[in-house]
Amino acid sequence: MKRTTIRMLAALLVAALPFSAYAADDGTTPFQFSFFNVNAPEGDVVGVHLSTIYGKTGNVTGWEWPLLAFSDTASMKGVSFSPFLVSANRVRGDMTGVTLGVFTVQEGQSTGVNLNAVNITNNVNGLNWSFANISSGYTVADVGFLNISKKSNFQFSAVNITDQLEGLQIGLLNCAKNGFLPCFVFFNFGSAN
Repeated sequence: MKRTTIRMLAALLVAALPFSAYAADDGTTPFQFSFFNVNAPEGDVVGVHLSTIYGKTGNVTGWEWPLLAFSDTASMKGVSFSPFLVSANRVRGDMTGVTLGVFTVQEGQSTGVNLNAVNITNNVNGLNWSFANISSGYTVADVGFLNISKKSNFQFSAVNITDQLEGLQIGLLNCAKNGFLPCFVFFNFGSAN
């Protein structure tokens, strides 16, 4: 398995070499490889961003692929796919699209779907689906084992916790400061109080 992964990474790097020298007149590149603070080539990515170990870059439109890495981007539009246990992504700004993987941290507005083992987000206009969804802002829908948010519309899990509930919680334990009860089993809904 280890040799297969190393061979796959080497093949991707060799295949990407012709693209790494290309940068469009607008400062974008169709392919970028990141390793720590080195981006080959520099610029925003409109295409594929591949990082290994740790890759920090600007804006990515297209496909983000942290390969055995922690990928750190300014903003993301497209698909972020981090399938390995040691892969994760962080978006410092806004994210529009889909994240698939183990762990994601999104600090800005997220629009789309987050399917990860752990989602740590701010505002999500879409769906968080994971084992643990932890949001510091507003979420439209959270599905998992543990959902924690500042404000939420819908939560479905074993444990749901929010300060302000605009809709419904379904789970074993449902807590909302503005719920019809502060904590209730099986369901809770927001009240006008």
